[in-house]
Order: sequence, then C-alpha cells, then structure tokens
Amino acid sequence: MRDTMLIIHFIGLAMGVGAGLASLFLSIVNSKLPKEEAITITKKNLSLIYLAKTGLILLIVSGFSLMSDYWKSMRELPWLHVKFTLVFLLLVNLIIMAIFSKKAKKEGGEAYLPKIKFLGRISVVFGLGIIICAVKTFH
Repeated sequence: MRDTMLIIHFIGLAMGVGAGLASLFLSIVNSKLPKEEAITITKKNLSLIYLAKTGLILLIVSGFSLMSDYWKSMRELPWLHVKFTLVFLLLVNLIIMAIFSKKAKKEGGEAYLPKIKFLGRISVVFGLGIIICAVKTFH
C-alpha cells in the first residue's frame, strides 16, 4: 500500500509542479506576443490551474497516508514543518488563483491576469520549496 501511495504522491507532484512550470514558461512566451493575442492565449492557459489543484489534492491525500510512520517523530523533523507550511501556503495560493481565474475569464477580466501571473510564479517557488524540504526531511 505504501508503494501505491508513493506513486500517487509523485504523480501529484508531477501534475502540480509541472502545471506551475508550464504556466511560467507559457507566460514568458506570451510576453513576446501582441497584447490582444497574449490575453487570448493566457485566458486559455488558465485551465492549468485545474491540473495544479488536482495534483495538490493527490499530494495531500497520499501525503497523509505516507505520514503514518512519522507522526510520532514530528518534533524531530523541522523540515517537515516547513514543508507542511509551504503546502498550506500553496493551497491558499491556488485557491486565490482559481478565484481570479474565474473572474479573468469573464468579459473585462483582463485586470486579473497580472495577478494570476504573479501568483503563478509564487506557486512555482512554493512547489520547489516543498520538494527541497521533502528531500531534507526524508534523506
């Protein structure tokens, strides 16, 4: 069962961090396009937020299962506390991005696109921080 949860955990990691990295690189490409075309493409790329949310849900569900051996030793694992904090911040960040995404897809919602772009970059930082903390904790 542990191997299955670990596989699910890594799939969630690939989905969540992959969506953030894809969004980051697509925003770099979009910055070189004419404004109207960039806005249209950016609105279509907002669906990557759903991929990131699905990945994070898989990470959280499988992570709680994988933590069964570590709950008792939590005091001795400071990097795990940092990881949990980053996961919480990433979750809040993705919820805000989803709200902004719905507003951005509406007529005249282009004002939310720079906010989503900024939050997307923060998500990548959180995701990479989570990976680093996981390595520090379980290595």
